[in-house]
Amino acid sequence: MTGLKWFAGGKERREQAVAIIDEVIETIGDKPNYADLKQVLHSYRTELADSRSATPYILSRMSLEISEVVRKDQLTLSPFIEERMAELRKLLAIRYGY
Repeated sequence: MTGLKWFAGGKERREQAVAIIDEVIETIGDKPNYADLKQVLHSYRTELADSRSATPYILSRMSLEISEVVRKDQLTLSPFIEERMAELRKLLAIRYGY
């Protein structure tokens, strides 16, 4: 992940999230037990690319749904995918400088 500034706006966060999601989808490939996770990632990637809602809201919902799928399907993520998921969660950390 490139150095995203703490004051970065939704556009920068959205672009970064789409790039990370693309990496994860590519890494997952056609593994059948990861089908639900891949479907969730595709869905949120489309939503982020279309800019339907505020980026933090989309990322928050995505994080929750990914957690549900991983728990439900009892997936064991590779270290690479875990690292990318952590980067996605970091995009949610918005600090307000007052």
